[in-house]
Amino acid sequence: MLSQPTHDELAGQNLVQSLRMHIFRNISPNTLGLAPKTYKLRRLG
Repeated sequence: MLSQPTHDELAGQNLVQSLRMHIFRNISPNTLGLAPKTYKLRRLG
């Protein structure tokens, strides 16, 4: 059985979840179209 998270742990989890949602909703869609035009993609290895 898992222990209950503390108030600080819950706050940290909520912060990470909010940051991830912000990135996925606001940053990723806007930058996906720019990447091929802005950066030369090269194969590593």
